[in-house]
Amino acid sequence: MVLEAKTDAPQLELDQSSQAGFCKWFLSLPQDPQVVRFIDRKGFYSVHGDSALFIARDFYRTLAVVKYLGGPLPATTPAAKTPGTTPKSSTKTGLPSVTLNRTLFETVLRALLLEGGQHSVELWEGSGSNWTVTK
Repeated sequence: MVLEAKTDAPQLELDQSSQAGFCKWFLSLPQDPQVVRFIDRKGFYSVHGDSALFIARDFYRTLAVVKYLGGPLPATTPAAKTPGTTPKSSTKTGLPSVTLNRTLFETVLRALLLEGGQHSVELWEGSGSNWTVTK
């Protein structure tokens, strides 16, 4: 299933310290390209890392919805190319992240588990650096 990018995607608002802590925790998890980890943000969901890029490409059909946590903007993002702004680094830094409202979460979940069949899914709940897998 393919979805059009929407501008009403939920915003993940974390200060720099929270971003750094979350990125450190997320990157400490075993990396498996077949596992898509959804983070329950109490009202919306977020997906990070390569899975975020996969969802942006396959469901939103644009990388414009990807935000980078814990680092400067990559030089390839539209915001980094905006006149008058200077990216801090020319390499991709930070953790790629996308957010999904509940409806989009359910659509993606259904597509991954029923139509795709090649992915497994984890649902994480918690806050700060205290996250637990629930399903």
